[in-house]
Amino acid sequence: MWQWSPVEDHLAFVDIDGSIRTVNADGSESREVVQAGSGAARFYWSPDGRSIAYERWLYGEGTENFRPLVDQGLWVVDADGSNPREVFSEWEAGEEMSVAAYLLEWSPDGRYLAFIKGTNSASLLADGFPLYLVSVADGSQTKLSSGSLAYDAFVSWSPDGTRIAYVKGGGREATAGKKIVVAGADGSAKVALSTPDQAAINPSWSPDGSRVAFVAGPAGDATSTSFDQAALVRSRRIWVADSNTGDAHQLTEDANYGDDYPQWSADGSHILFVRMKAADISPLPDGLGSEDATVELWLMRSDGTEQRKVVSGLTTSWLGYYGFIDWSQLFDWYPGAGAASSAGETAPPSASPAFEQIPTAFSKQYFAQLPQQ
Repeated sequence: MWQWSPVEDHLAFVDIDGSIRTVNADGSESREVVQAGSGAARFYWSPDGRSIAYERWLYGEGTENFRPLVDQGLWVVDADGSNPREVFSEWEAGEEMSVAAYLLEWSPDGRYLAFIKGTNSASLLADGFPLYLVSVADGSQTKLSSGSLAYDAFVSWSPDGTRIAYVKGGGREATAGKKIVVAGADGSAKVALSTPDQAAINPSWSPDGSRVAFVAGPAGDATSTSFDQAALVRSRRIWVADSNTGDAHQLTEDANYGDDYPQWSADGSHILFVRMKAADISPLPDGLGSEDATVELWLMRSDGTEQRKVVSGLTTSWLGYYGFIDWSQLFDWYPGAGAASSAGETAPPSASPAFEQIPTAFSKQYFAQLPQQ
């Protein structure tokens, strides 16, 4: 795993020896931040770039086929390697299976870590465990849901860090039993953004904190066949909801596509989203597996108008893992700096120097400068 610092051209990565190292973009100033043999795994930079939070999976001595897990938890260390401290651990030494933590995201203010509290079982993890927040300062915990999946895209913090939008619902099928909920960082004031007849995923908070974009389609169930899931994925659309009231409305409705993964521009004026061609979303003749679907990136105003294709030529499996696709592995984009007009409203791209610098989408194949109006 590797990740760029949010504030400078500084790369952190997990080395094969279980350490976390940082290095400048030009290869200089390589530094060991977490010592070799520490069992470091999944990690995230803090929003201010001063700290790194990581999962610790420390294994003891054993045989070629088995080494016991002796310690697991969440740790935070300063970016220079100093002041390592344990934030969460409920692992019981000597047990083959115990409480394990799966790290998701920092809050924007750096006060909390979102994580899944479960066990060290990949099979059980696939069907979800409770979602928690833990205070970086004192380790106090807040339970948000009794069942959620361990996907980064299933949680999204408000820009001020006081609220979090998340996908509630266990079961590995992303097309069944999933709804979007907004809650305070203390677990209070919960607001449902999706309806019971929807399977809703991938919340994305607007830069001003007033709205949450998400993906929703008709809800299936755990017995859905691949043919059923294909129909559900084809029916996915982009929605936007008021983060306070939960009032939601649909932004996309083109039956030629299944839509996914909305991402806001930094000034809140536009939403970038994924489209898969509906004609490609179909299981193999034997009803098993799936074929690759043609993927396009589209851009629209945040009210759903002026939809236009900006990137084409991408492909991926339309089903992913039970209906969830990790789009961060296929592309990324620089949303730019926010810009506002003198009236306090978001300026259009043609009047916004910041937006003219924004729309750069990166795929595994190429860089693409998104067209301007």
